[in-house]
Amino acid sequence: MNRQPIFIVSAPRSGSSLLSYMLSELGVFTGECKKADKWNVNGYFENIKITDEVVKYLRKYDVDNLGKKFQPKELGFIDITFKDKVNNILFEEGIGENKYWLYKNPKTAICWMQFHKNFPNAKWIILMRNKEEHLASLLRTEFMDAYDTKEEWNSFIDRYINYLTNINKHCDSLIVNMSEIFQGDKIINQVCDFLKLPKKDVSYCLNKKKWNEKK
Repeated sequence: MNRQPIFIVSAPRSGSSLLSYMLSELGVFTGECKKADKWNVNGYFENIKITDEVVKYLRKYDVDNLGKKFQPKELGFIDITFKDKVNNILFEEGIGENKYWLYKNPKTAICWMQFHKNFPNAKWIILMRNKEEHLASLLRTEFMDAYDTKEEWNSFIDRYINYLTNINKHCDSLIVNMSEIFQGDKIINQVCDFLKLPKKDVSYCLNKKKWNEKK
C-alpha cells in the first residue's frame, strides 16, 4: 500500500499535540505514543520508538552536549536506514491497512532534511503561533526549562522560524496559524483539504481553558 506520511512541525508550545489529537480522531495512525499527563491531558501523540531514533540521530551530532539547547543552523547528514527503521516500527505497531500516518515532535524541525530525504512524498503541516502568545506559553510552562528569559526564548523561536521557513521552501507543506484554532472549524477543514482527508466534527477535542492555563 502507498501510505501517506504526515509530519507536524513546530516549535514547542505551538499546539502540535492538539492538532495531532484531532487528526488521530479522524483516523490517522500514530502508533504507540507518549501517554497523557498533567501537562497534556489528552496525550502527546509522539510515537515513542520513532522519537528514540530521532534522539539517537541528534545526540550523534550534539558534540557539545547542549541537549534542549541544541539548535544547529543546518543538520544535513542523512541516515539512509532511517526510512526502513520507521516503516518497521509502524508495521510492528499495527499500521495495517491505514493509508495515513503522522509523526510529530518539535525535534523534527531540527532534522527536517533527514525526514524529507527519506520520505519525499510526505505532507508537512507547519504550525505557527502569535509570537507574544507563544512566548507567554513558553515562560509559564513548568517543563520548558531550557531558558529563563523572554529574550532567550525569543531567539529560540527565531531559530525554529528559520527551520520552518526552509521546510516550507523545500517540502509539500501547509502553514497553519494555531492562534486561530478556536475560531470554528476553519483550521481543521484547511488541514483536511490539504491532506485530502474526509471531514467530520472533532470540535470536542478543543478546550480553550486547558490551552490557556499554566502548566
